[in-house]
This record gives sequence, C-alpha cells and structure tokens, in this order.
Amino acid sequence: MGVAASFAWKVKRALAMSPGEVLYRLYKTSGRAIQRLQQMPVLVIGEEFEPQAAAGGETSRFYLDIDDKTRETYLSAFPAEFKSTLEAAENIIRNEFVILGLGKYLFKQKIDWHAALMSGERWPRTFHADIEFRERDDLGDIRLAWELNRHHHLVLLAKAYYLTGNQRYFRKLQDLFVDWVKENPVGFGIQWVSAMELAIRVQSWLWCYHLLQPETPEVIELKRLLLRAINQHCRHIARNLSLYSSANNHLIVEACSLAITAILLPRINDAKGWFSLALKRLGQEVKKQVHSDGVDAEQAIHYQAFVTEVLLLLLLVSRRNQVELPVEIESTVQRMCGFLRSIIDSKGDVPAIGDSDDGHILNMAGHPFNSYLFLLHTAAVVFNRSEFKVPGFDFNEHAYWLLGPAGIGKYRELETGEPHASECFKHGGYSALRSGKGYSERVIVFYHAPLGYGSLAAHGHADALSVTLSVGGYPVLTDPGTYIYNVQRKWRDYFRKTQNHNTICMDNKDQSKIEGPFLWSHKARSRLHLFCSCESKDEVIASHNGYLPMRHQRRIRFFKPDLIVINDYLYSGSRVPVETTLNFHKDLTVELQTNSAVAVTPGQDKVFIYLLSDCGVEVGLSDAWASYQFASMVPVKQLKGKGYINGLSEIILLISINKPLDAETCAYGAWK
Repeated sequence: MGVAASFAWKVKRALAMSPGEVLYRLYKTSGRAIQRLQQMPVLVIGEEFEPQAAAGGETSRFYLDIDDKTRETYLSAFPAEFKSTLEAAENIIRNEFVILGLGKYLFKQKIDWHAALMSGERWPRTFHADIEFRERDDLGDIRLAWELNRHHHLVLLAKAYYLTGNQRYFRKLQDLFVDWVKENPVGFGIQWVSAMELAIRVQSWLWCYHLLQPETPEVIELKRLLLRAINQHCRHIARNLSLYSSANNHLIVEACSLAITAILLPRINDAKGWFSLALKRLGQEVKKQVHSDGVDAEQAIHYQAFVTEVLLLLLLVSRRNQVELPVEIESTVQRMCGFLRSIIDSKGDVPAIGDSDDGHILNMAGHPFNSYLFLLHTAAVVFNRSEFKVPGFDFNEHAYWLLGPAGIGKYRELETGEPHASECFKHGGYSALRSGKGYSERVIVFYHAPLGYGSLAAHGHADALSVTLSVGGYPVLTDPGTYIYNVQRKWRDYFRKTQNHNTICMDNKDQSKIEGPFLWSHKARSRLHLFCSCESKDEVIASHNGYLPMRHQRRIRFFKPDLIVINDYLYSGSRVPVETTLNFHKDLTVELQTNSAVAVTPGQDKVFIYLLSDCGVEVGLSDAWASYQFASMVPVKQLKGKGYINGLSEIILLISINKPLDAETCAYGAWK
C-alpha cells in the first residue's frame, strides 16, 4: 500500500471508530516503545524458562482419552482417513503442504516461515506492530502465510505418530516446532501481528501436547517446549485482544482459546486470570455477535461455522472437566447449529454468502474438509438432536477426535434426521425455503439481512435480497464467493459488488459503498415484510434502502416442489439502468434459448429460467468468475437481464425445475 493510500485508509478507518476507540488506538500506538521493551529479552529454545506452576495438583481431561482403545477404534472405523493421514504426513516430511487455493506448496529446502507465498518474497521480521500487511500487492495476501503458521500440519504429524508410533513423524514435528520458535522470536514478525492467529496456533499446539504419546524422554522435552510457547502466546493474546470495532469473530476465538488453554493447563500460573478474562469477554460478545435466532451477526456463512466451531470446542472441554460456563454459550451453539441445518443441502453444501477464508480452528485431515457436516455431526451427539444428522453421511472423522469411540455409537443410535421445514430467521435475515429430500430436494436461501456486524461490517457483501438455489443436492444459483482479502483490490471488490450477486443492481451502483478491503461507509438496511409457509407454498417479501430515493422490493413464492416465482418491484424518479443477475455453479451446462435459459445439473435435472418485465429488459449469458476456495477462482456463466426504468417497474423471474413452461404460463400478466 502506498503512503497516500495508507493515509487515506487510516482516515476512513478512524471515521468508523467511536471516540473511545480513537483514544484506545492512540494509546496502543504510543505504547509501542514500551511493548518492545516488554518483549525483551526474546525467549528462544536455548534459554531456561518454564511457566510457574500454581499451588496444588490440578489435572485436566482432554477432549477424548489418548489411549489404545481410541487408537484401535479409529484404525477400524476410519481406514480411508488413516491412509490419507499417512499420505499427508509423508508430504509434510518432504516439506509439501496444502495451502488453501494455492493447493500443494513445496519448500525445496527448509521451510521459510516468513515466506510471502503468492509472490515468492518474504515478510519482514520487524516488530509486529510496525508491519503493514494490508493491500501489499508486492508481497501478496498475508492470509496464506498465516495458514501455514497455524500449524495444522504439526497436529497431523502428532496424530500420525500416535497412530503408528513411527519416530519419523515425531522427529519431523520436533524439527519444525523448534525451527519455528527460533525463527519467530516473541513479538517480531508477521506471526505476532494478529492475536487470533496466535489463538489458533495455541489450539494446534494443545493437540500436539496431548497426542504425543508415549512420553519418552524426547517427547517429554518437546512437551516442555510446547508448554513454554503456549504460555508465551497466551500472554501475548491477553495483552492484545481484538477490541472495539475489531471485536468480531477474532475476539471470540481469542477468548475461547484462552479459556480452553486455562482448562486444559490449569497449573500454569496465569491460567485462572486467562479464564476469568475470557469468560468476561465471551459473556458480552456472544450476546452481541450472535442474533437470538442463531445467525452470526457478521452475515457470512463461513464465519457462522468458524464461531460455532470454537464455541463448541470450549463447551466440550468445559463439560469434560466439569467447568461451568455462562448458560447462553450452550444455547447459542445449539441455535447456531440449527441455522446451519436449515440451509445445508443433501450433499452437505451451504451458500457462500459473505466472506470466507476457509479457516478452521481444528484440521485433523491435512486437506480441505466439510466443516459444516463436522459441526452438525458433533452437535447431534452432544445435544442429542437427531435433526442435526444429515441423511446419507456417516460419523465424521473430526467429530470422532472430539467425542471418541463412544461418539460413534451415540451418533448411529440417533434416528435419521428429517430435512428441515422452511424456516425464517427474522433477526439474522435469512429465509430457507425447502421441499423434498435426496434427489427431489429443493433448497432456496433468500438473504434479507443487514450488511454486516458493527461499524465496519467487515465481512459483508453488497448482496441484499440475493437468492441461492440447490436442486437435488447440486448448487444451481450460487453466490460468487470471496477469492481474496488483502490484495488485488479490483478482485476483492469484484466479489463484493452488487452487480455480481443474485439480486438487482440499480443505476450501476452498489447497495452499500465500499471504502476498503474490510470497510464500508453507506450501508444498506434490509426489512422483512412477510414470511408465510405451508405444505404447498412458501412466500417471502423483503426490501432494502440501499438505493434511496430509488426502491427495490423482492417477493419470492415457492410453489412446491418445482416452481419459483421472483417478483422485483422497482421505482426510480428518473430514467436509470437496472440489471438483474443470476450466477450459475461451475459444474452446470447452461444454454440461452429463445425464451429462456436452461441449466442442467450433474444430477441431470433441468432448470428452466424465464425473465419477464414491463420495461424491455434484454437477456444475455456472459462469462463471470466464482471462488469456491480462498485464493482460487474459476470461470462460470452469469445470466444478465438489462434494461431501463423510469417510475414504477417490475421484473419477474420464473424458475421451473424439469418442466418447461408454455407461452401462456410465461405471459407477464399471469404473474404480475
């Protein structure tokens, strides 16, 4: 980021802050010199240092027992996953890692923990608060470097060692960890910039600490070093929590990590202080960041799962150790899982609404996996909720590592969960319209929510009144996704703009105004007017104020099981262009015919789409882009309807599944 651009961003960012936050930021900035002194002397492997043990002999219990039964049950129940684990571990021994959309990344010699993986350059090893990482097109997106440094690969090596006893996996883990500590002195470099990154890394180290069995002298020494590093990290997290306008999912993850560490390592002297601090923050943030109907206020489906995951981990550890948590945490996790169950389809897919960086707290697989199924499988057992089971899927490996051998039996004893009925999440701003199951399943998700959470709305997109559609478990109409965060501003904005979402764009404007990669000024507000549902028909009506004095209201009627009617009511006091957009999934074959677009799913369902209007809208099929994984994008087809309005106008979309409509049915007057 250039000097002028950096200054402009800082001004806009300051305008989004409260007076109290401005004072807080000034205090933090002025205290950098003191912080530098606090980080000295830098603690490295060669120094003698141990966390002070608290009085007493408190012990703790991990998520599951790390014993022979757990190992044998895993080897018997998950043979394919075991094979995949060993393959991934062998790749790590060769210094080959799977890193988000980059795919496999090979370090030819030793690992460079400061590598800017998109550019081949290096991030500076300067004091963490001095590093500028936003919009660094010269280096690339820092998120990719952070993914490597979350140390999921160390957990995989610890898991492989526990399952096989092979010393090669232990030695590689030992070498990587010792090298990381030496190359990342406390407080210096990009690994210390974000407290949340430290919080996730701590959770990886806790898994290594407990999976490293049996305790040979070498293992005991490595666990001692792990304990010291965990202590250093938690101290840093506690001093650098994400507060004020930065208090989104980051703060929840940081607080949960402190609490989990305090429960699992109660003999560290600071553990009680961390736990008290964490619960104070969580008690406030869970109420603020999660709506009463279970929808995460950041309005991004990925972060819905991310926050659910870390809260569920804390809940499981506290239950296992009989530690009391605020009652709202358990009820919140159940409601959050309930929302995920309402929008997930029969193949385990959910709409990619809002931002996603594909992040996880825990990754035991060594490759991308379906975190939504993992959460629902775990929640089905933990809360004894059969409706959280998604038919057609057996117990998930990640759920096993949290619930152990008993979890498999409990999951299979639960009745198969029935598909959710249509449901409206009024406060969170979603309506999930559903019909059928399996190959006859249809899932429509209508988005009528606020832009995002807090003054920044950091992870929201300008996508009010957008709609997605899944047919027979195959996504048909999809959200374009995210692609990138901190660099390539053109593409960051492309995936957030109104004209690239399944809604209406008026006067070539975005509903909300983009001011930075995670910053908005004018923010559209949506309003739900009607939701009603019965066995044969669902109807939803909503509007937003992003175009005032122009107006847009959308009405969706779902005539079950195979006809969807979308009426867009538009108003402008002068002649302006309008554009309606539908994004198709990359796996679909799409053709534009005389009077309709036809999309064919991999399941061979045909989806017929007709566009009607009173304002001469012309229909075309164009090339566009979608991102299904962070740092990766693919070409897709996009249906565009373009025209002009002046006064009141209406655009109608008819979507018929497997049944082409005749001319009389497609008459504009029939659906007005």
